[in-house]
This record gives sequence, C-alpha cells and structure tokens, in this order.
Amino acid sequence: MHSAPPIQLQANANIEETTENKRRGERVDRNRFDASFYAKDIVQINATIIAGALVLLTINTVTDMTQGALNRYAITVTTIVSIMPFAFSSMLAFNSRQLQAAKQLTGYGFVVLMLALSVLGILVAIDQTRANLASLEQ
Repeated sequence: MHSAPPIQLQANANIEETTENKRRGERVDRNRFDASFYAKDIVQINATIIAGALVLLTINTVTDMTQGALNRYAITVTTIVSIMPFAFSSMLAFNSRQLQAAKQLTGYGFVVLMLALSVLGILVAIDQTRANLASLEQ
C-alpha cells in the first residue's frame, strides 16, 4: 500500500511562493496589500459595471412609461457617458503594454460614474420639482 506524500508545512503561513516568484527567488507576503490587477481582472470589473448600467437602463425604460422626456434623455446620456471609460479601459487591457493606462481609465471611470449619477440626480430632482409645481398650478 502506498502512503500519501507527507505534507510540508511552511515556517511562516503568511508567506506564499508562487511559480514565478520561485523562479526569481522571491517570497510574497500574503498579508501585504497587493493591488496588482491583471487584464482579466480589469475586463471583469469593467464588464460588471457596463452590464449593471445597461440593466438599470433597461429596467428604467420598461417600468416607467410616464416619465418625462428630459428624464429619459438624461438617463440614456448618463448611461452612455458612464460606460464609455470602462469600455475603452477594457479595450486597452487587451494590450499588455497598455495595462497601466487601462487601470487608470477604470479609476477615472468610477469618478465619471459618480459625477454622472450626481448630475442625473439633480436633473431628476429639477424635473420632479417642475412637475410638482405644474400640478399645483392646475
């Protein structure tokens, strides 16, 4: 009967040796924050944001047919503007020399998304206030 090979325990469980690091003779501390992204990570983040924005746009379009034209236009433009940095970042991520630019563009995309949603909220509030004032005048 063959027994399983003995399990070798590392002296420090927080140290990980990957194949690439072994080749270089380096050790990686898993407790250290490492924000390195690979192209697949960037594309996955971007795809998630784009899919979420498109789903929300679809839900908005289907559920609220009484909404004013300004709101529909504003939501559509906001969605397009918000997903563009993420789409361009995904395209850059496929070129390994452009990976840093793709990371930066994803970061800028989050800023654009926050600003666009803030502007959208203001526009919707203005439109809603205008509609409430119009209903009071009648």
